Amino acid sequence: MDRVVSITQARATLPDLLVEATEREVFILRHNKPVGVLLDPAKYEALLDRLEDLEDSLAVATADPADSIPWEHTHHATAI
Repeated sequence: MDRVVSITQARATLPDLLVEATEREVFILRHNKPVGVLLDPAKYEALLDRLEDLEDSLAVATADPADSIPWEHTHHATAI
């Protein structure tokens, strides 16, 4: 389960929260509104990688076929 702390509590216990964030997300609130999230750097990188993959998939799915270059036209130009 995720952890939720106030910004005041986060300031007072940041070293402990950074350790805890390796196991679960820690949400930081200011006046009961989210202002930040602490999470494991590896999980953050994985999220960025997944986002990039999804953006690439969306670009392919929504590409206009008229903008494509047939493989036969590229094959001869790049042959070694």
